[in-house]
Amino acid sequence: MIAGTNSFDVTTMGTYKYINIKHLEALAEGNNEFVMELINMFTKQVPLFAEQLDMHLDNGDLVALAKLSHKIKGSAATMGFKQLVKNMKELEELANQNTQTQRYSELIDKYKQLTTEIVEELKDYIHRYKLDES
Repeated sequence: MIAGTNSFDVTTMGTYKYINIKHLEALAEGNNEFVMELINMFTKQVPLFAEQLDMHLDNGDLVALAKLSHKIKGSAATMGFKQLVKNMKELEELANQNTQTQRYSELIDKYKQLTTEIVEELKDYIHRYKLDES
């Protein structure tokens, strides 16, 4: 349980498509401030990463595209966003191999879609569990 909150209502624990509450609890280790820092960092990186993905694709810089995909994958793994990890792993591997180039823009679009939904869930999570008040 996140420190400073009432116990979770188990009926709401399955309401998130992307957030794994148990994963965030484990990350928190009772420290809401740490979780808030991770959430804030992740949400601030989302639009910057989207811009950089587009830029690297437009410039044909596959090395930079692969490196950025790897970085995003790590950030998503830390937060427990499995689908985003899977997509960024695929983009990283394809860019490293310079194969299936038509998939690059599909995976970047999927990044934008997923992160939009994830950020909305994170906002709800913060509000629901009042992490910003701890």
